Amino acid sequence: MAKNEFIRKIKDQLDELDYEINRLEARAKDLQQSVSDKVKEGVDDLKAKREQLAHRFRDAEQAAEEVAGDVKDALENAWDSIKKGISSIRSEIEGKK
Repeated sequence: MAKNEFIRKIKDQLDELDYEINRLEARAKDLQQSVSDKVKEGVDDLKAKREQLAHRFRDAEQAAEEVAGDVKDALENAWDSIKKGISSIRSEIEGKK
């Protein structure tokens, strides 16, 4: 994947992540306080990971083509971790409804 395509992909993933975080926060408001607090902790963790992903993304934008491969691997690993976090929070929400 060319650097420009990869950068576009990460931008799209960051937009998707922002959307998912907003959805999870909205859904957490309808839950019992104890569950809502647990979901909020998970969402806060996702926000921190999102910031790390955004920082790495900025690095990828500025990286030379040959260096971008290393940054690409780091971004993909971060994205996988974030997807697992979203899935975990969704499971928590669905299990408590």
